[in-house]
Amino acid sequence: MDLRFAKFITLDYGQYKKQCPACEHERKNKADRPLSIKVDHEGAVYNCHHCNISGKVFRENMTKAQTKTNIAPPNITKPVVIPEVQSSEEAEKFLKDRGIDITKAVDWGCRPTIKKGSPVLAFVYDNKGAKYRSTDEKRFWFEGENQYKLWGTTKKEEEVPHLEDTIIITEGELDTLAIKTAFQGHFTLDCFSVPNGANAKVKHGEIDPNEDGRFKYVWNDKEKFEGKERIILATDNDEAGHALREELSRRLGIARCYVVDYSGDKDSNDMLINQGKEALRSCILGATPMPLKYLRNVDDYADEMDNLYNHGNPKGVTTGYPELDDLFTLKKESLVVVTGMPNSGKSNFVTQLTYNVAKNFGWKTCFCSFEMPPSLHAVQISQMYTNKPFFTGQTQRMSDVEKLEAQHFIKDHFLFMDFKEGADIDSIIESANQAVQRMGCRILVVDPFNYIARPNNKIVTDEVSDMLTKLNVFAKEKGVLVFFVCHPAKPMDRTKKFVPTGLDISHSMSFFAKADLGITVARGDNPEHSKYAGVEIHCWKSRYYWLGRQGMKDLRYNKVTGVYSEYETQRKENFNWEI
Repeated sequence: MDLRFAKFITLDYGQYKKQCPACEHERKNKADRPLSIKVDHEGAVYNCHHCNISGKVFRENMTKAQTKTNIAPPNITKPVVIPEVQSSEEAEKFLKDRGIDITKAVDWGCRPTIKKGSPVLAFVYDNKGAKYRSTDEKRFWFEGENQYKLWGTTKKEEEVPHLEDTIIITEGELDTLAIKTAFQGHFTLDCFSVPNGANAKVKHGEIDPNEDGRFKYVWNDKEKFEGKERIILATDNDEAGHALREELSRRLGIARCYVVDYSGDKDSNDMLINQGKEALRSCILGATPMPLKYLRNVDDYADEMDNLYNHGNPKGVTTGYPELDDLFTLKKESLVVVTGMPNSGKSNFVTQLTYNVAKNFGWKTCFCSFEMPPSLHAVQISQMYTNKPFFTGQTQRMSDVEKLEAQHFIKDHFLFMDFKEGADIDSIIESANQAVQRMGCRILVVDPFNYIARPNNKIVTDEVSDMLTKLNVFAKEKGVLVFFVCHPAKPMDRTKKFVPTGLDISHSMSFFAKADLGITVARGDNPEHSKYAGVEIHCWKSRYYWLGRQGMKDLRYNKVTGVYSEYETQRKENFNWEI
């Protein structure tokens, strides 16, 4: 824990921008506040957009001397008083300047009020909380428990048709009010705002693990999307808004998502001000479908082709081991088949890769592991997090505080399917879809193949081919990296070193044919007195030459902690094989 950031848990619950203790000494402009902070009952989450430092400070890890006594204890929500309407000239002018009638705004759930002597707008959430916006500057904060739900109300007007098959999602509350203003007297709309806009991490294509909760509203308000044939994503016309609609369409289903063209304006409210109600209404009604993955022409790929021409093929993300990156890197929308002889450590190696990617990039993983209970799987990840054993042994085990910090990390980055008696591939993919929608998972691990339930009416070869096809389609459509762990057939001659490939996996050659990346884990038998075992990582297939190549790299395995690492020196010559 970095105690420089411990002071932030003394702040009231909410979101803040502050100077960063780690880098403020090197910044000339002291007015800059690059540190994003979110404070809740668990503690403070921080992320600096200048030096990229990030982390959490947990209340339960702090001493009384390091905290204030007036901070609410864990799992206790501060009482919230929903504000009454207290209109003011400032609030009325603020809305009028944006083309919004204050009386209608109140009907739609916006309450002008006074906070600490200043006029503010309160956007009320089911009388359980509110989001506040100051009228003198663009400043927001939450009070209450409902910041992870969509904001807005559907108040049906008499003799006005209701667009029942459509829901409109905006990036801000004022945009929702603007659209409702444009459609008043014409249609009743299901129009809602996301509670927290689009953040910088989404803008760059990745989601900070500490801020993926920003998308909880997709799951919490899933009933609002049920039965809707059209989801109009009226996000801002900028890079962050485009990235937000890409992420929402991924979670909600791209086939029913539509986008708007503001004709040069930034958002719905700007268009209302600059072009009027009729123009905004036509803009929303003229929303066009999100481009489908399978229906394109070459013009749709012009920017991508230019980027490839200028910069070449992109590498995948690092495995966490520079030497291994020379053999292969990891890419979303890929199916990776992993094999190896029994007890070679293939499951542990895959877990190590998911941990490395979670630590380095915040990617979240959903495990479907039939041979390892979730509790033991969590123990394994805890050891990787602390680089210390979980259980009492010859070396110092992790402390209670370290165990707790590891558990928080696991909670933020990993989900576990808990099938008691196995499952078929459709059930696995259905659960994986929920993990993508609810938690934004980017990795799925299915381990091992032979536990997956098989239909009786198919021969094994056809069944395996269908299974791999479904996993491949899921990976491509959802932008997920899929690891599929499989046991090989036993070698005919057990006296010789045997390194299986996809061609040696039982039942089908489809394991080789349909894999985007193929890996074999082979662990050597090192002397019992050594805490390390040598491991060979073989790449036997890479569909794309810029992501990997055939070859082998060495790692070493710590038998005490279960952690993989690179050799400090070259490969040891006394590496012995165990069949």
